[in-house]
Amino acid sequence: MKTGPGSRLESPGFFRRAIERALTDGVGFASGKLGISEIQRLNFSIAASRPGVDPRLLKLMEPNLHYHSLQQSALFPASTEFYLRFNDFFVDSLSQLNCLGVFPDLLARMAVLRGALGLTMPWVDYRHQEPDRSSPAREDLCYLPLLEGRRLLLISSCAELLRERARREVFEAVWARTGKRWFNPAAVLAIEFPYGYSPDTHRLFPDSMALFRHLEERMAATSFDIALIAAGGLGIPLAAAAGKLGCIGLSLGGHLQVLFGVHGKRWLAESEWRHRHFNDAWIRMPVAYRPPGTDLARVADGGAYW
Repeated sequence: MKTGPGSRLESPGFFRRAIERALTDGVGFASGKLGISEIQRLNFSIAASRPGVDPRLLKLMEPNLHYHSLQQSALFPASTEFYLRFNDFFVDSLSQLNCLGVFPDLLARMAVLRGALGLTMPWVDYRHQEPDRSSPAREDLCYLPLLEGRRLLLISSCAELLRERARREVFEAVWARTGKRWFNPAAVLAIEFPYGYSPDTHRLFPDSMALFRHLEERMAATSFDIALIAAGGLGIPLAAAAGKLGCIGLSLGGHLQVLFGVHGKRWLAESEWRHRHFNDAWIRMPVAYRPPGTDLARVADGGAYW
């Protein structure tokens, strides 16, 4: 599908085929998606790098940078200097992706980023990165069956909850309305970490880069084949780190929790989810998995995950 000068979205089956090739060849593969918050964060760095930029303009842009970095992406501390450093690191991770998910309605803005950052990887509609949820299920369009016999690693602030639900009887009950079948991984492992929104986390780690290094070390010490990741602003760097280990790293964001039947405010508000997918096997994110000391109304699109 042509989308404009220098932009093209690959076909719906492209993403599945790319993962299949990587698994067959035994090579690393990494993907993630860019939405509004990532674009806003990167735009600040692009503006700051322009010769002769008016400091007053950057000062006006700072509240937007902090909002999309801390409240939306769980990156801390709320420091412009830190966010500029993090953005440099993020762009390096972004350049290592084998495939990038984009929002079709943001293609014009993505084309600007592609030119400014020199992005060369293929683009797909971000929805094609999510496991298929057609009704009836279309496993030929879904990459989950490729994971049969593989070691699956879940990386999320609710990873242990998802790992406990990652079993046949729960999965098939959750997706009963579509007929989706369990994909029989050899093992399901979990790396759970504290939310970057929470002041408690800020006392444990000096900044999000330190939290990333901690998670990177835990990944390197874990034997896995494919990682499914929900980690806010750290999602793409963690996916790239998995790829460098010779594994598959897929940054899914919030879709990871619904894959295992854990909904929240975002999905409860959408009639498609309520009428096409929800049943008694689904649960709401438990209170124990809310970020402590955090006003949920002020983070993650108004507490979308809880």
